[in-house]
Amino acid sequence: MRKQLQGLKANDFVFASKNGRPLRDEQFKKAFKRYCGKEFYPHIIRSHHATRRVKEFLKGKRNISKEEMKSLFLSVASDLGHKRFVKKEKAWKDNYTVTLNHYIEPALVEQVKAKVRA
Repeated sequence: MRKQLQGLKANDFVFASKNGRPLRDEQFKKAFKRYCGKEFYPHIIRSHHATRRVKEFLKGKRNISKEEMKSLFLSVASDLGHKRFVKKEKAWKDNYTVTLNHYIEPALVEQVKAKVRA
């Protein structure tokens, strides 16, 4: 795998079809099962990344500001490509709603919120 990854640029897709487009979830799952003989849900990697980022953030922190919390969640959302269209600004902006509700362990979200100083 390292050899395959070495030739990729930052914006290249790791799991792409012959024409360079990203594999859809179902295509990836079929290919993985054919290659490894096991089922695999690709979004688990995204959840792992989001959860790991929050765990790393929490290490050694006693209190944080609301700005630090928002910055953390927006950063993770940005990593995962979670955006929403803001009509007033006519632009796509990072948004952490999906990130918090589907990718980070709920207990960790609560730990971060509990560390926000009033």
